[in-house]
Amino acid sequence: MQNRFRVKIPPNAILGAFFALVGIALAAAAVWYAVSGLIQDGLTGLLLSSEGCILMLAFAALLLWAGGSQVIPAIRQIAGQKQASESGRLIYATFDRVDDVPFKINGKYLQKAVLTWVDENGWQRECHSRAMRRVPVERLRGAQIPVYIDNDDPDNYYFDLDSFLKQQR
Repeated sequence: MQNRFRVKIPPNAILGAFFALVGIALAAAAVWYAVSGLIQDGLTGLLLSSEGCILMLAFAALLLWAGGSQVIPAIRQIAGQKQASESGRLIYATFDRVDDVPFKINGKYLQKAVLTWVDENGWQRECHSRAMRRVPVERLRGAQIPVYIDNDDPDNYYFDLDSFLKQQR
């Protein structure tokens, strides 16, 4: 297949990655604090620093959990999209509607385009674009947009709406 896979990272995954990195840094600081106490004062230094280390490690674990719960689903979604773009079948989906995303930037909700297509069993399926500031409905109305569907899992799909809109100019 001759398409170019472009990764689009959702905003919540970026914030989750930040939380995870802060958690890793905090865990490293806790280990450094414990080791420095052990080196300076032996086992008594380790015992004195252990209370602070436990609190720092608990907070680091909380940050890692919060960040990982956002990053891991985004990684799985991107991996599924990559597989669909490389080995999936090409179909053409029709623009259906615009949905709001429960995420605001500068007080405005983001939007996503919803495409529909009918599979070989006669089921109508939907594809959702990434979150965008504004979906150009007037340019997408009635458009047939190429979508790559994973052969094993039709819920994994990939389409590049930005490239499609650039080609329509």
